[in-house]
Amino acid sequence: MVARFGVGPSQGGGAGNPGASRNIGLALVGIALGALLLGVLQYLEVLRLLKRDGAVLTVPRWPAIIAAVLSFLGVVLLGVYLATLQA
Repeated sequence: MVARFGVGPSQGGGAGNPGASRNIGLALVGIALGALLLGVLQYLEVLRLLKRDGAVLTVPRWPAIIAAVLSFLGVVLLGVYLATLQA
C-alpha cells in the first residue's frame, strides 16, 4: 500500500477500511516524531554532561541543531501531507 499513489487495501489485495493506509502512515509519522524528539533530548543530556565533566573534544553544535530542525520539519510536513490525503 502506497499512500502517495493512492493504493489502498482494496487495490492492494487486502480487505478492510479504505482509510487504514492513511491511519497507518500517520501512526508511523507520529512514531518517527517521537523518536526524533527522544534523540534530541538525549543529545542535549549528553551535551550537558560533557559540559559538566569537561568535554575532551569541542564540536560545533550547529550541524546537529540544523539536522534536528530539518528532520522535525520533514516529519511534520509529511504528517500534514498524509492527514490531508483524500481517503
